[in-house]
Amino acid sequence: YITPLPGANMATVPTYTSLQDVYPSVTDLQEVTQRYAHICERFAEAYHHAPDFYARAPGRVNLIGEHIDYSGYSVLPFALVQDTVMAVGVSKDRFPDADESRDTRVTLRNVDPKFPEKTFHIQRSISIDHSKHDWGNYFLAAYRGILDYIAAHNITTASHPASICIMMSGNIPPSAGLSSSSALVCVCAVTVMHCLQLNIPKTEIASLCARCERYIGTEGGGMDQAISFLAESGQAQLIDFNPLQAHPVSLPQGVAFVIAHSLVGSEKHATAATNFNLRVVECKLAAALLAHYMKLDRAKVRKLKDCHDMSGSSFPDMVKAVTTHLHVAPYTLDEISSILGISVEDLQKEYMSSGVKVNAPSYELHNRALHVFSEAERVHSLAGVCKLASTPITTHGELLNASHESCSNLYQCSCEELDQLTELCRRAGAVGSR
Repeated sequence: YITPLPGANMATVPTYTSLQDVYPSVTDLQEVTQRYAHICERFAEAYHHAPDFYARAPGRVNLIGEHIDYSGYSVLPFALVQDTVMAVGVSKDRFPDADESRDTRVTLRNVDPKFPEKTFHIQRSISIDHSKHDWGNYFLAAYRGILDYIAAHNITTASHPASICIMMSGNIPPSAGLSSSSALVCVCAVTVMHCLQLNIPKTEIASLCARCERYIGTEGGGMDQAISFLAESGQAQLIDFNPLQAHPVSLPQGVAFVIAHSLVGSEKHATAATNFNLRVVECKLAAALLAHYMKLDRAKVRKLKDCHDMSGSSFPDMVKAVTTHLHVAPYTLDEISSILGISVEDLQKEYMSSGVKVNAPSYELHNRALHVFSEAERVHSLAGVCKLASTPITTHGELLNASHESCSNLYQCSCEELDQLTELCRRAGAVGSR
């Protein structure tokens, strides 16, 4: 079993031969064993032989640090037992109808019948139409990321098989904020890495997977992929970026974290142009204006944390800079370009040049930046109080409550049902809910 968990102290993705080692926090493995047996059975039915190995990647919950990873700030997630698993068969024998000019034929199946079978002929370059939301694109994105890694590192020892056969099973609730899509990209990347007989360090494959998601149209910051590869059993991780590092954080003893579903789905890819990617662009534009007003070198500023680091300011100083320099009313591209002294076309090339589309008549910069700086400070506050056993648990809860208020009012990444759910949790005795 090839698995990203546990063992963040290990430099590379570990290999296990026991489900107990793969799922150390599960006391009764009967359900897990039955699941893997079902995956194996479905694989054998489809391909008429047993799989050569299994790969898996977990979902995650983010304790605090919402929508700040792509602005360069630390986050505090932990991984879940729920995961995406792939049973994989690898062959050097080409299919009778194979085109010899093609490198690898991939057949992708899912135990869930709502995901149709996909067949790809992988060449050394892969193009992906991210305007079409197709589950097979996640595999193509991961494969492309591995091929890019091979090219960038001049690797000549990669073994390209004639065919790869896959049966997938996922039990992470989709569109529920638990990173089911990122887990899919991660498990695909681990699968391709093993099929090509590569051994990529965990921090590098985590960063690689973050880039992969941009091939399918989302501009994430890397938290989901990092925790999938760097998590440890029984611990949260304080994840820093540039460079990517993970620091284990022990959670308070005697506390239960309840992960509840509002039953409102949010498809990150489908709504990216008006939600997820728009927030990324708003943060980039806020950083550009703050750099202008704070007299920083705008050419070196791409994220809000760049303004923070280059100015040597504290978190309260950055909050003050936002309230001083950015007006609360939304900005238009014309207004931003006028302030920066560049054309709208150049503004779009500089801050929207990745090919990821956004669709908005105006841009909320004040509130987005205010959320990012205040949330980033809360991350370090929570990580700090977790180290002090004497800290009242109500302190942890207050930080979670403040995070949700900011997410709802400033970043507008909540919804009415989620706001109601968090309020119901607090009324029922939760010390904090977000």
